[in-house]
Amino acid sequence: MIEIFVTAVGVTILIFGIVLSELVEFELKIVILSLSTVTFLLSIITAAYLDYKNGKYQCKNCGKTFKPTVWQYTISPHIGNARNLRCPGCNEKNWCKRVKDED
Repeated sequence: MIEIFVTAVGVTILIFGIVLSELVEFELKIVILSLSTVTFLLSIITAAYLDYKNGKYQCKNCGKTFKPTVWQYTISPHIGNARNLRCPGCNEKNWCKRVKDED
């Protein structure tokens, strides 16, 4: 849930920066757009990190619950709460559903 909030704040700051940049001279416009873009990108990275840190995935094939590596998490395609991951238990690649972290 916090991931959604962080992303919403980043998008809001980006939109506010775009609107505000239309009201100022060119030099200040560059600064405002740069800062709002960096803030937006940091919010996306933070949301992805929080999502990775707080979740595990369950294999549809064998039922094993596992945490993918950061690299697997980053490059794997996903739809909603499912990611296309290779299970360390059965070594099959399939759509694994995200489950709550029990730690």
